[in-house]
Amino acid sequence: MSVARLVQAIEAEAEAEAEAIVGRAAAEAEAIVDAARRRAAEQVAAARGAAERAARAEVARRLNTLRLRNVAARAEVLAAAVDDVFRAAGEEVAAIADGGDPERWERALRRLVDEAVAVAGPQATSAVRPSDAGAVRAAVETAGARLQVVVDPVLPAGLVTRSADGRIEVDATLPVRLGRAREQLAGEVAILLGAGGRPGDAASRGALP
Repeated sequence: MSVARLVQAIEAEAEAEAEAIVGRAAAEAEAIVDAARRRAAEQVAAARGAAERAARAEVARRLNTLRLRNVAARAEVLAAAVDDVFRAAGEEVAAIADGGDPERWERALRRLVDEAVAVAGPQATSAVRPSDAGAVRAAVETAGARLQVVVDPVLPAGLVTRSADGRIEVDATLPVRLGRAREQLAGEVAILLGAGGRPGDAASRGALP
């Protein structure tokens, strides 16, 4: 082989090797660029996801705050309405017990006597205010019980009954019954208020047996 051909062969081999090196470098560069693009896309997606989660959490927090404020406002309104309802019920029941509706009050006293006998026994003692003594004694006679009736001038409307052994006491005075009615009818009052009913009627029915 002549020197010229030898030089050409060397040059061709060097050129091929250089092209191979350039190709490998280009491939590596492309891989590096692709990896960088993927990492950037992943970072962008992660940042976007974190931002979306943070935004959703903030929206949920604000909505929950609004709900709590709404619940608190409705609770305040309902509490005030319940106070008004039972204040009116107390006045209505007191008027009935003080002579506004004698027949209804006598019926209520008879039911109170029946409850007292059932809980405290037929030989119990019931304390009543002077104006209720006659009606209660008549109710005791009608019930066929041996309930002893005593007069207590400071007692409110209704009666307080104690069993013969003193272990059981049944407080059926109007203030106590009205308090129980308030607890028992709280849900009913809320429904009636929302439906536009007359909760005062329900409260007075709960106070009078």
